[in-house]
Amino acid sequence: MNMHTGNEAAFRAEIAEFCKDNLDPEVRRLSDLGLPVGDKAALDWQTRLVARGWGAPSWSEEWGGSGWDMRKLMKGFVLAVLCLLLLFFFIFM
Repeated sequence: MNMHTGNEAAFRAEIAEFCKDNLDPEVRRLSDLGLPVGDKAALDWQTRLVARGWGAPSWSEEWGGSGWDMRKLMKGFVLAVLCLLLLFFFIFM
């Protein structure tokens, strides 16, 4: 049984496209290996997330967030923000 709507598939595709266009391949490689990416790379990624409105997904658009509803937050939060958390985790390993 497919529980995904067309909107959710489009949302996943949007996140995948953003990561493909914005996540440096070297940062991705280091993250995949569990190695630190460094402060500069982590700040660059956070800056890109913020510019896209994904730096604080639960905030309203008025305050610089994405304005996502709860369903999108639950489905997309891990996909959009987990990368950021992992990058910061690897900096301090």
